[in-house]
Amino acid sequence: MCNIVDFRGYLFTEKILDVGAGGEEIILNATTGKSVTALVKKKSEISHSKFNNSPNVKWVYGDACKLKFPDETFSTVTMFCTLMYIRGIKEKLQVLSECIRVLKSEGKLYVWDFDIAIDSEMFNGNLEVILPGKRKSKSVGYGIGGVNLKQDFDEIKEYIEKSMTIEVAKLEDSFFTIIAQK
Repeated sequence: MCNIVDFRGYLFTEKILDVGAGGEEIILNATTGKSVTALVKKKSEISHSKFNNSPNVKWVYGDACKLKFPDETFSTVTMFCTLMYIRGIKEKLQVLSECIRVLKSEGKLYVWDFDIAIDSEMFNGNLEVILPGKRKSKSVGYGIGGVNLKQDFDEIKEYIEKSMTIEVAKLEDSFFTIIAQK
């Protein structure tokens, strides 16, 4: 089964930090025209990006566990299928902590990702993404292999709830959406 993520109803504010912006660049496509700071770990993640010369996108290279931004810098922080690539719950919670730290008061955190409850050495998930201004969806697939693949929706939601107000927390099949306000 394939989950659908429809971005046509989202109204992202300016001053967006997209953590894990490389790859499919879903958030960059969903926020076209907005000011986005796109965080990636390596330059190679954006070598073929159509946003390389966009005046609205500022590419930043760094570790999401240690964001190099002052407290309360961004109005919106997004993570689209980013946490699944971070190994270990301690590291995932550190990334969430950093995202919350750089989020302005009243700012919003958006997390879309997979609930991974398998004990195998490979996880694959497929999504249909509908972008603003588009009628057709875009099929995207995400996969990860190795050890320590588990990712628990409830654990992530509970951590966010400790310092933010949850507006949306839904798990459908193996995909979840969390939207929270600081």
